[in-house]
Amino acid sequence: MMRNATALHSTACYGLHYIAFGLAIGMLGPAIPLFMELSAKEEGQVGLMVTGRAVGSLLGSVTAPLLVSRSNNVSSSFSHHNILFFSQFLFVCAMWAIGLCTSLSISSLLPYVFLLFFSGCASVSNSSMLNSYLGWLWQGRDLSFYMQSVHFCFGIGAVFGPLMVSWGVYMGDDASSRLSYSYLLLCVTQIILVPWVLLVPSPSSRPSTLQANPVELASLLKSESESESETELGEVAADIELDESEIDLGGGDGELQVKSREGNADSGKDLEQTFGDKAFVLAMGAFLCAYVGLEIGYASWVTAYAMAIGVDMSLSILLASIFWISLSAGRGLAVPLALVLSPLRLLIINISLCMVTLMCMMLIPPSSTLAILVAVGLGTLRDHHE
Repeated sequence: MMRNATALHSTACYGLHYIAFGLAIGMLGPAIPLFMELSAKEEGQVGLMVTGRAVGSLLGSVTAPLLVSRSNNVSSSFSHHNILFFSQFLFVCAMWAIGLCTSLSISSLLPYVFLLFFSGCASVSNSSMLNSYLGWLWQGRDLSFYMQSVHFCFGIGAVFGPLMVSWGVYMGDDASSRLSYSYLLLCVTQIILVPWVLLVPSPSSRPSTLQANPVELASLLKSESESESETELGEVAADIELDESEIDLGGGDGELQVKSREGNADSGKDLEQTFGDKAFVLAMGAFLCAYVGLEIGYASWVTAYAMAIGVDMSLSILLASIFWISLSAGRGLAVPLALVLSPLRLLIINISLCMVTLMCMMLIPPSSTLAILVAVGLGTLRDHHE
């Protein structure tokens, strides 16, 4: 019970981190027109800011496993939650620096591109570490439930991110002051949401999250056997995906052994990747590139696009929030649909409807009504792919 309570507290803190992450992601798109006004640059040039954040995100996803492994089984000063807090602290520093640059009316895009690159690296590494820690705290259906719940918190943050820009527009008189107010509010919310993770113990890695060789787990099982009966040991084996028949408590010396699986070697060869498997993986990789690109690309540019076709600035900013609200609703709608439709059929239907929505945006004369309908349609349909 105590372990479950600690796991719930940690999961709640992870949800706060995802809200903070969503706030920053949802905020950049509506802020792009303000950056265009501040820098006197066009869309293509200001787009380097989005690219800088994307490249930083790629780097962050690569560095996260290194941070997780380096912080495992080391001193408490370098614990998992300390690393998590430190990465988010660097992210807050980057956001504060952006707010400082805008308050100084710095028109060059170079510092903003660099800071967004840095913030993308810190935030995505933070997100990747959170996913690893969730896998250590929960298993089976519990993991699926809490993983979905924590990721839902991202949508909550992304919905309120554009509203921060709306508040900045209301408070400021020009692009510089509006951006300063927006990023000041972002930093304040980050400071409120992030530090709670330091109040709960860091999770420890569990063998059940690893596809380890049973022989490598013999020493772990031996330590478990010293305090547990053979029946309880069977439960431990189940956690690490072993059969009880593969555990041998040994002879009189109490030596624990894990029986070899050499007999399954031949069957293992049958699982080798074929050309079709590799082609499938490549196709899924290409699909995910387009999938994530649609989400981030639309959310980043819908405000600038709406203003370009004559939509009021306030509504243009709110279109990003409408998109993220629809995305969160789509996540919930996908659950019952998955019970009656196969994953492939659900995927085909949603991709087809997404294409129809995009075609409508390109062929129908632009208007405020169309912009709202497209935001709702793409947001709702896009999240079914998950």
